[in-house]
Amino acid sequence: MEELKRKVGRPRKPRESILSPEVIEGLLTPAQLAERETRGKERLRGIARRKEANAEKEIENITTKEELWAMNRKLLSEAELSALLEKQERVWDQLHWVSDVLAGTNLPPDDIDYVSVEEGAADLFKFVKVNGTVTVELILLGPYWQTPLYKERFHGSDPTSIFARYGLVVGIPELKLYEFQKFLVTQTTTATPLSSSGNGYTTLRCSVPGCTSWPEAVKEEIAAGYKEKGIPYRCPKCIELERKSKGESTLFQRGVPSRRGPQ
Repeated sequence: MEELKRKVGRPRKPRESILSPEVIEGLLTPAQLAERETRGKERLRGIARRKEANAEKEIENITTKEELWAMNRKLLSEAELSALLEKQERVWDQLHWVSDVLAGTNLPPDDIDYVSVEEGAADLFKFVKVNGTVTVELILLGPYWQTPLYKERFHGSDPTSIFARYGLVVGIPELKLYEFQKFLVTQTTTATPLSSSGNGYTTLRCSVPGCTSWPEAVKEEIAAGYKEKGIPYRCPKCIELERKSKGESTLFQRGVPSRRGPQ
């Protein structure tokens, strides 16, 4: 019998199901749903891996940090980028207030937008506790993205990693926070509330006789650690003076052990 040959023509149209998508969804078993979800996640991971691979190739030709940030921001979804930009705006608000306080240009108390140092400090430390700090001095390293440090260190979700990859500041800069802490301990009106306002910080005064350094603002858990171990607090200045003194000592240089307090 002569074999019937199928006529060449337009491809057959797929038959439409008489069942609605909702009904079909309801007929899927838990195993089928889990398998579909797994395939979807793997597909997204594959897309992300390809994007990262392309980014690694492109990074070799990048000459400025602005080019690096622009390239990495393209890897973010619109929702992810919007969330980071929104958080950065909150950081700018905090820094604007801190800068005014440090410069002595804070709003007067009778202004409707006035925020006292005590209230602002509590809000700032709360923000730091939730969002962390960022080391923006990273850019002083020059083309840091060409160093092993960039590949090994800055791939997390911490503020410094985000700044390194995208140039977005979503945490309080460490240096600005340190300047504000130094300011607080010089204010007689805020020195007492600093240890009891619930902002997570307290003050420690150097135990070295004759030291004229201002009390240091430190986290409460650090102060508790000193107290628990019975270690007298010494300021960085006195520790450095002791280190230099030991370095110049001929007895110490000869390797004879000396009695040293906890560092």
